[in-house]
Amino acid sequence: AVNAYGLKKSECVMIGDTKYDICGAAGAGIDSIAVTYGYGKTEDMKAAGATYMADSVKEIAEILGAYKW
Repeated sequence: AVNAYGLKKSECVMIGDTKYDICGAAGAGIDSIAVTYGYGKTEDMKAAGATYMADSVKEIAEILGAYKW
């Protein structure tokens, strides 16, 4: 998607609920927000190197509001 839409990696963030989402973001060279209320395990996402952790949609909004666009 980054290449297809001509985006800069610094303008992208992956929001996911499994370690596979976090690993995919890392593999693409973009930041990630791991949501703790989804399918995956919090510990696994932390171990995978999530850039941010969010316990709610409100926290996602707060992270995105402070994001370095």
